[in-house]
Amino acid sequence: MPNNNNESEKKKIYLIDSKNIIVKLIGFIYYFLGFLLILDLFTTWEIQFTLKDTILDKISSFIAVIIWFSPFLLLSDFSKKLREKIPLLNRNSKICTILFFIITIIFLITVSESIMQPLHTEEYSESKRIEQEQRAAEEKAKQEQIEEEKKAQKEKKELEEKKRMEEQQIAKQQQHEQQEAERMKKEQEEKVAREQAEEEKRIAEQKAEEERKKQEQQHKEYIEQQKKLGKENFIEIKKAYGVNSLSADDKYKGNTYTLYGELSTIKDDGIVNKLLDSIGVTMVFRDGTSINYAFCYFKADQRDKLATYQKGEYILFQGECASWGNWSNCEIIE
Repeated sequence: MPNNNNESEKKKIYLIDSKNIIVKLIGFIYYFLGFLLILDLFTTWEIQFTLKDTILDKISSFIAVIIWFSPFLLLSDFSKKLREKIPLLNRNSKICTILFFIITIIFLITVSESIMQPLHTEEYSESKRIEQEQRAAEEKAKQEQIEEEKKAQKEKKELEEKKRMEEQQIAKQQQHEQQEAERMKKEQEEKVAREQAEEEKRIAEQKAEEERKKQEQQHKEYIEQQKKLGKENFIEIKKAYGVNSLSADDKYKGNTYTLYGELSTIKDDGIVNKLLDSIGVTMVFRDGTSINYAFCYFKADQRDKLATYQKGEYILFQGECASWGNWSNCEIIE
């Protein structure tokens, strides 16, 4: 009996040692397969980290790595403390044994498939190349579309700016034309007003000239009439005094008459002139062949006017009759 027990103990120890060896061997295979899986995952697997992957693709790849590594991590020496705390994960438990074989089968199937096709087929490589080219083409097309949109926006902005500048130019041109039209209109109105004013001035000057000429003519005619009247007055008064001096004094003396005679002499000295504050002028009045002299006393304020006459010139004047040959308070008629 003791021998049988020893043999059975030996068998158990042998089985346990054999099992440990197998587990370590399988653990080493797990490590090796895990390395192949990681290598395959980051090189040729469909789930791989690339710059073009989304965040979800990266998370899914990370989870896949954890799932693939979890079996041999749990069964390796690294998880020894974890297995001691969790009895279900003990290597000697039936659940762990079943889990171990299931995971081993899954890994063998998966890894065998990867090992059988470590570099994948040419079709897969070609599909991956085509997929990458499609991605590059899509990215290029997307970039070109963005560039086209930017270009279109830029062209649109330039067109709008050009249109705005043209509208401003047109508005400025219209404003300039309007100002020019208003200026020309104002100049035309000023020209018309100036021409009208000049015409009115010309008409007024013409009328004034005509009026002046008319007045000159009238004055000339008046002077001629006065000259004629002056001659006639002197002859009439001279004859009246020749007929009867008394009746002539009653009719003519003290009255003012227009006379027209020839200048003979001018004197402002003498006692009479000083007393009367007058200028003595000797006038010659002709009646046919008859020559008559009269003494005319002009007012002192007539000095400047008398200074313009010379001997022999005729003077038209008014004077107060003292007698036919004596006149006072005389004034020149112009």
